[in-house]
Amino acid sequence: MPYIITVTEPANADASDVWKDRTAVATLDEARKAAYAAIGENDNPPYFDGHFAVDSLEADGGTVGPLPDGTVIEVAPATWADLVDTLVNSMDDAPIEADDIIAAFNAR
Repeated sequence: MPYIITVTEPANADASDVWKDRTAVATLDEARKAAYAAIGENDNPPYFDGHFAVDSLEADGGTVGPLPDGTVIEVAPATWADLVDTLVNSMDDAPIEADDIIAAFNAR
């Protein structure tokens, strides 16, 4: 099952302006790796609550954070149909592989 990882982070000191980064991955293990990567600067010294939250993610996804810098990481299950709209009209009748769907979603 694919997952969409959304990272929301304060863009300035008043936290009223945030930016989001969305990434699609094919498996829960890849979603956990992406969430660990998003912990980033909060990992030194290790932000154990974040690690625990990532380790605890199950098939239905979940939220990690807010981390000390205000970052929130959301992991949500998706369907291949949720991601495939980026490939409509670009693949003709060629078979669509999971890697192609993820790459197309992430290229948006």
